[in-house]
Amino acid sequence: MQEELHTQGSLKSNKDMLLEYLKTQKLMSLAVYNQKLWIATVYYYIDDDFNFYIFTSPQTKHAKLIGKSNEVVCNIYDSHQKITDNKIGVQVSGKIAQIKSIKALKYALTMWNRVNPGLESSINYKNIVNKTISGRIYKITPQMIQFFNEKLYPEDEFEIFHFNLVT
Repeated sequence: MQEELHTQGSLKSNKDMLLEYLKTQKLMSLAVYNQKLWIATVYYYIDDDFNFYIFTSPQTKHAKLIGKSNEVVCNIYDSHQKITDNKIGVQVSGKIAQIKSIKALKYALTMWNRVNPGLESSINYKNIVNKTISGRIYKITPQMIQFFNEKLYPEDEFEIFHFNLVT
């Protein structure tokens, strides 16, 4: 199902609407597993290629598990939805890894602070390099995103998008 909707003079694909929705949200539930299952709520940024970026300390339980297994699943939804509203949300499965390339790290930090303003003076490249802060940026590369949207998909309720995993 790849229905396109006519919106303000342009055609938007369902995938475009998925990206727009993901850019309106800020929090995700992230679950990792390596002989133990753990879930954490984290702030995220998403780029136009559907890669998600999170900032967290390597000392957190979820980051320690990420270090043992790069498999991840996530859930994103607007918690203000009422039970009578058309439901909308996203489930993601993919791979996660800490960003170590200087160029990629600088880009991710710039974008992170643009979307999550207020901590630019502490969450920055200089403080990461100087180890003033323990947090690091991790990139989630999706393999699959399920877009649950009762308004867009009144009969099927969702659409699944598959992504070619590029490492």
